[in-house]
Amino acid sequence: MPIKGLRQIQGSAWVSDGVYGSTFLVPYPQKFSTTENQVVKELPGGDVLADKSVTIKSMQITMGWARIKLSQLADFLGANFAITGSTPNQRARLTRKTSDVGGFFRLVMRAAYIGSEYPSGDYLLRVFKCKLVGSPKIEYATEEYATVEVEMEAFETDSGDFYEIDINETGATLTESSDVTPLTVSSIVPADNATGVATSAVVTITLSEAAQESDS
Repeated sequence: MPIKGLRQIQGSAWVSDGVYGSTFLVPYPQKFSTTENQVVKELPGGDVLADKSVTIKSMQITMGWARIKLSQLADFLGANFAITGSTPNQRARLTRKTSDVGGFFRLVMRAAYIGSEYPSGDYLLRVFKCKLVGSPKIEYATEEYATVEVEMEAFETDSGDFYEIDINETGATLTESSDVTPLTVSSIVPADNATGVATSAVVTITLSEAAQESDS
């Protein structure tokens, strides 16, 4: 099936079968690919092709995006994330130790697809129990967005489920529940109604959190 238009990737901590923690959107998704790792066993019989048992061992997932939050990366890695100080000297720090082990996550990927009678169809993939394997690939380059790429592996749940796919014409939009606080202005320099300010002075506005720049 032709797939186009990767729209959203959503993550949530896997607690147990059917139970998940708070969700977050992975910002600016660039790539999401999956490959089944299968186990093939020969069975007694005369037909070489037919007498095989093929089962899923795990699923390999490659996920790439841009500008992921340090707090989200810490969740995937099982690392420590802390914020100290206040604006304009606030500092966010991710600390990773050799003993840090990331937990399991459910991932949801949503994309538009073509080749259907529905012109605005959605392709919705849910992977129930996946975990980061290896270290994230972080490229420091001169480009508009610095891309982070990770490899994850999915395993079956206690009830034997690996993943499920929904294909329909209206797929529900994913929403982020972990950050619903609107932006506020923390400080303005020079201060409002200040006097004696040079015409060449730089105006600095500090927001309560990082925001995406937009031309619209």
